[in-house]
Amino acid sequence: NAWMSSQIFWHWFLEHFIVEMEQRHGPDFDVCLIMDNCTSHPKIIEDLDPRVMVLFLPPNTTSLIQPMDQGVISNFKVTYHNMMYAKLIEHVDNTPLDQQGEHPIVNFYKKFNILEAILLLDKAWNQVSETTIQRTWHKFT
Repeated sequence: NAWMSSQIFWHWFLEHFIVEMEQRHGPDFDVCLIMDNCTSHPKIIEDLDPRVMVLFLPPNTTSLIQPMDQGVISNFKVTYHNMMYAKLIEHVDNTPLDQQGEHPIVNFYKKFNILEAILLLDKAWNQVSETTIQRTWHKFT
């Protein structure tokens, strides 16, 4: 279930992370990079650049270490999906079946663009309450 491929990771590490560290701290930087043990995160990364010490999180600890995954992100995803489905249902209800000879659902997704997705993401994020965010951190205080 990796969100990124090894190729994308290597590109990020070499072209962005290392470059950013050099710009911020000079060529003799020392840094600790903490990563989960996702399959796209190669274990040989420390061998590639001696200035980077890599620590991998223990398996199955993401929810303990990253509580945002538990409450805030799941709330955000549910809100986004509900808003998306509401837009889809509204489109289906207001579109005749014979328009362009295709089903309204197909028509909806053909017309749905990146700007609409971004606006919907923004709207969904603004629906996540401050209380939801605060509750996520309660077990750590």
